[in-house]
Amino acid sequence: MNWRQWAFTKLQSTTSFPVLAGGSIVGPLEDLPAIVYRIQAVTPRLRDDDVAIAEDRILEVWAYDSVGSYDRIDSTLSILRVALVGPVEEAGGVCCRWIGDSAEFADEGLKAITRNSSFQLIGATS
Repeated sequence: MNWRQWAFTKLQSTTSFPVLAGGSIVGPLEDLPAIVYRIQAVTPRLRDDDVAIAEDRILEVWAYDSVGSYDRIDSTLSILRVALVGPVEEAGGVCCRWIGDSAEFADEGLKAITRNSSFQLIGATS
């Protein structure tokens, strides 16, 4: 399962905001609001006999906006949570579970305010 492609496609089809991979940002965000996503390393999920039957990864989805109210960030994260959570229909996919939301804070480097939602992506091993 290509979780990076799945996440990008799902996020892009759910919001009209720019969707960026975390490693692609080099300076302040020019076009706000924006969505930034990061996918963490693979963690094998084992059966009783130590055979990996699935993998999970953590997906972080950061919503950035201009300094001011968090209303647009909160509503965006809520919409994305509804779109992402549940069974994954793509070949080899299993499910996406919501873990929780972060506190709100200012990102001085990107000159924006932000909050994130974290998700557990669980898929069959390839």
